Amino acid sequence: MKNKTYFFVKLRRALAPIIREMLEHCGPLRFFSVKMMSWYLKPVVQWDGHTVFVDTSDFGLSFELESTGEYEVASMEYCKNFLKPGMVFVDVGANIGLFTLMAARQVGPTGHVYSFEPGATNCVLMRKNVEHNGYNNVTIIQKAVLDHSGSCTLFKSGFNTADHRTYCVSKGRKQTTIDCVSLDDYFSPDIHIDMIKMDIEGVEEVAIRGMDRILATKKPLQFIVECWPSVLKKVGTDPFKLFASLEQRGFKLSVIDDASRDITPMDSVSAVEECRQKEVANILCILR
Repeated sequence: MKNKTYFFVKLRRALAPIIREMLEHCGPLRFFSVKMMSWYLKPVVQWDGHTVFVDTSDFGLSFELESTGEYEVASMEYCKNFLKPGMVFVDVGANIGLFTLMAARQVGPTGHVYSFEPGATNCVLMRKNVEHNGYNNVTIIQKAVLDHSGSCTLFKSGFNTADHRTYCVSKGRKQTTIDCVSLDDYFSPDIHIDMIKMDIEGVEEVAIRGMDRILATKKPLQFIVECWPSVLKKVGTDPFKLFASLEQRGFKLSVIDDASRDITPMDSVSAVEECRQKEVANILCILR
């Protein structure tokens, strides 16, 4: 399975930008491609001891899970090894809940998982996955995580359920008004968070601005954040400044390669450059 996942991820990195651009801006191609995907994908997948209900029109997570039996394998394995009973895990951009399911099992009934997901269909599937697998230690919050609490516009992808965004991508996307929240507003100061996973399609810097109090506590914290340099720049974020600021807060950075399964310590400049070469990757940030 390792070789299968390695080649799938490498191929996806090479082809994803081209395919994403075509599907984003060509309605007829998107329509027929989604139809074909729904014929290929099974609505229920067995994964890591869990029964997972997926979106059969999804070119993202569902396609990777069906094709390889795994998803972000190095990031997932690191979280598994770190999380212990009684810990608190925060899943920002939870999609249908793969990281949520993994964390719910690891932290056990004495721990808790908070899962933030703005997409309504994703939340329906995530609730179904959590309930079907028997977890009672998960709170699902159907909101986008930003730097303020209130409302915002969600621009929904028609082919990748992990690619809904809170900023305009193309005129062909459907728009809906949703609730948003900052993590500092949601969590009371007495809740100690042990680990955060954040994957929110380019607005990571905005969400990090909204968790200043959490990051300033100086308590041991591990933080996995997606770094997609080209998209961060489109949103107005300098990725080098973003990760340099985390370094200045005392975080040690490592790039997680979900193809090779390597986790490599780097400074902020090298980490962002590595992510740029891969197009997108996760960066592990450990507060000492």
